[in-house]
Amino acid sequence: MMTQLELFGHEALKSINTNSNIPTAIHAFADLYEQIQKLQFERDEAIQNKAKIGDKKIATSMATASSLSRENRKLKQQLNSQRQHIEGLTQKVLEIMDVLHEYN
Repeated sequence: MMTQLELFGHEALKSINTNSNIPTAIHAFADLYEQIQKLQFERDEAIQNKAKIGDKKIATSMATASSLSRENRKLKQQLNSQRQHIEGLTQKVLEIMDVLHEYN
């Protein structure tokens, strides 16, 4: 199966008149060669840009995951700190209740 670039070259070659003189044929081949070079460059550039876009998406995803991981860690620490504070308050309330119970 021919690539699109090969099809383009094949069609361009067919379009050159076989009865053309040599200088005309040489110019036609030179033009064809330049067009093929340009298309190959554009193709390679598109492939590079696609790779860059993919890399950028991965980098963005990784940065987002890292940020969410840091936020998760921070929230866990806050929750643990609040849990310890509540346990301390609960202990104090129980002590106060014991003292009140002794006087009643």
